[in-house]
Amino acid sequence: MNLLSLNAAAHRGSAGAAAAALCAAAAAIVLLAAGCGSKDNFAKVNGQAISKDDYIKALERAPVTIAGSQQSIPAGRWVLDQLIGNKIVMAEASRLGVAPSDADVQQRFDLQKRLMEQQMPDKTFEAAMKEQGTTPEEIKEQLRQQLAETRLLASRLQIKEEQIKSAYEKQKAALGLPERVQLRVIMAAPGNEFAQAQKMLQAKTDFVEVARQYNPPQLKASGGLSPQPALITQYPPQWQAKLKQTKEGEYFGPVAAPGQPQKIWIRVEKKMPAFSLSYEEAKPLLLQSLVQQELADPKNVGVQRSVMDLKMKADFTATEDRHQKMWQAVKQQAEAAGLGQETAGAGMASPTPPPGGG
Repeated sequence: MNLLSLNAAAHRGSAGAAAAALCAAAAAIVLLAAGCGSKDNFAKVNGQAISKDDYIKALERAPVTIAGSQQSIPAGRWVLDQLIGNKIVMAEASRLGVAPSDADVQQRFDLQKRLMEQQMPDKTFEAAMKEQGTTPEEIKEQLRQQLAETRLLASRLQIKEEQIKSAYEKQKAALGLPERVQLRVIMAAPGNEFAQAQKMLQAKTDFVEVARQYNPPQLKASGGLSPQPALITQYPPQWQAKLKQTKEGEYFGPVAAPGQPQKIWIRVEKKMPAFSLSYEEAKPLLLQSLVQQELADPKNVGVQRSVMDLKMKADFTATEDRHQKMWQAVKQQAEAAGLGQETAGAGMASPTPPPGGG
């Protein structure tokens, strides 16, 4: 959950207009961070310049739908909500002594890597980062913000270590993964196609090459590789004994395709052993889940509002007058909706340090 989740929750309650108003400040910090206001070129297309100002203005106007809400806002506003919220949360978490350490962030990063590689064993974490255009440093910064927000909210909600331990005992089995297998298949139509595929396999042609040549279009791009490993029991019953007997890198077939005329050869790409999370590994995930559950309780609406109130009280100074006026208008709208005032009600007891690792 991020601060926009809090805003989306507020849209569904009395703080809705205020949360929308807060989002309206979006462009200001984005402009400052990007060095906008300058006429420097952002890029060139066929020799034609695109200025930073043009880029940021387009960013400000691009629509984004807030998670948990039907409302769309300009992307620039969304970005600003993140930037302001992140600064406020990290400062408050540091003030209360609940900010995550470098070791906390590294542990969460390592866990994220393990989880991804368990779900997609054919792809390394490094390759996934490259595809997404991100770096370990950027991911760690996102995780630091996420951990800080979770720990801050947990302290305000007074979540105890005993609650996390209880959740772990109840969910231990679900937090892990049983033994699984990942397959690669060749599916050939009856007749000449089947005969040609079988001939190539008998001639020791690479399995992936045959898969790319004879598979249906939806299976060609991946060379017949299933995107994720699955339980043996999730595959057709007539395959299961063979799947257990077949070693990694070996294949069996042809077998009938369930409910289809094609014949299939099946290669066992990887056999994945059972995977489980220790309590220390699971603790950040469980704490985040408990925070979300507690925030869904109407009695804790004060905690949601209190974080948004911190943003309302932030001292914002823009380099351009138009952005300063935008912020003033945002504050006026939010104050009219009740934010920026002292929040009373349940969930606002003095913050207590959250359990470690959150």
